[in-house]
Amino acid sequence: MSETSSTSCWSGWRLRLRGLAVLAGAVAAIALAASLDPAPGGHGTHRSMGLPSCDFLMRTGWPCPSCGMTTSMAAMARGRVAEAFHAQPFGVVLFAALVAAAVAGAVELGGRNVWARERPRWWWVIVAFVLMLAGWGYKALAGYLDGTFPLH
Repeated sequence: MSETSSTSCWSGWRLRLRGLAVLAGAVAAIALAASLDPAPGGHGTHRSMGLPSCDFLMRTGWPCPSCGMTTSMAAMARGRVAEAFHAQPFGVVLFAALVAAAVAGAVELGGRNVWARERPRWWWVIVAFVLMLAGWGYKALAGYLDGTFPLH
């Protein structure tokens, strides 16, 4: 399939609709993060949305792989990168990905196919998973060293 035919497949309204969907989703997630006040302990911000406490944390005293993610995103929305990194390093990566997705969505909304030359690459999933696990390890180790974890 030539570049022209693959580009024309996503030309017009479908391309713009995809751009709108990506832009709207990314902006909604960023706006939600901006509406939350980061919890001072580095985790627990999600409770302000009516969600329950982390069951893994309550049972084991140790953070789960996503503990601190909402706090990290809320801190990133305020430009407090160090606080966000301490809460959950992967949240910094995820927030940057949301900003990049918003930009890509806006470009596609304007009619340019951002992904015309890209093919799905599954290794990104593996990289994201490894980064999430590394963030979890950092959170647990930093919490252990500063006395935050395990909870008593």
